[in-house]
Amino acid sequence: MNQKTTTAIVVSLVLISVVVAVISLIQLQNILHGTEHKDEKGTRTITVYGNEYGYGLTPAQITSPGPTITVKVGEKVTLRLINVGELPHTLAVVSERRFDARALWGAEIGKPNIPIQPRGSASVTFIPDRPGTYYYVCTVPAHIELGMWGLFIVEG
Repeated sequence: MNQKTTTAIVVSLVLISVVVAVISLIQLQNILHGTEHKDEKGTRTITVYGNEYGYGLTPAQITSPGPTITVKVGEKVTLRLINVGELPHTLAVVSERRFDARALWGAEIGKPNIPIQPRGSASVTFIPDRPGTYYYVCTVPAHIELGMWGLFIVEG
């Protein structure tokens, strides 16, 4: 091999290494900042952050009401709640925007009398079985009225 060929190979290997490193950093950033991902079994995990009084898909983008979450009928979904606030919170997928509405598909993280404490987290896995527009809410009394809710859309 001549020097030009060797240099070209080295430059190519360096560029490939840089591309792999950038892709790895992007994937790590997505995991750390709460964007969703699917595991090897196809379960879709969506991390939701809660504080006073709103939800977000990253700690820096918490809004009141929270962002719309869209999933598909039959899709195995894990919702993960991370409480970055100073008050206890919960998260449940419900058909009515009420703190005492019954959770659909068992999609409930914490309960009003057993909420997720500040700096705590928990998750629930479920499979939505019918399309529609629903809500995810904090079931701690009065938190919905303060903005702790968002749309949860199940597409057919």
